[in-house]
Amino acid sequence: MYFTKFQYNTNCYWPSNPKKIIEFIGGSYLATRPDFAYKRFIENLLKKNYAVHAYRYIPQFDHQEISSNAWKDFKSAKKSFLRELIKNLRQ
Repeated sequence: MYFTKFQYNTNCYWPSNPKKIIEFIGGSYLATRPDFAYKRFIENLLKKNYAVHAYRYIPQFDHQEISSNAWKDFKSAKKSFLRELIKNLRQ
């Protein structure tokens, strides 16, 4: 399993041979630590060769900033994931 953390709050879990990407933003309490709260769920998805991008949601009043940061983070994670995928296909 390949793991990386991106600029804001995204935890990315990439299996060695991913077939799809699943992105999710959790709720306000358990989702502040998706690596802990959804550990079994993430592990089961990885066993099925799904890449998982889990965004930590920390409640604030500025919802525009939260959504903007999440969008930027998911976009950055997806670009990195695609670069890795292309690099692996060329080998």
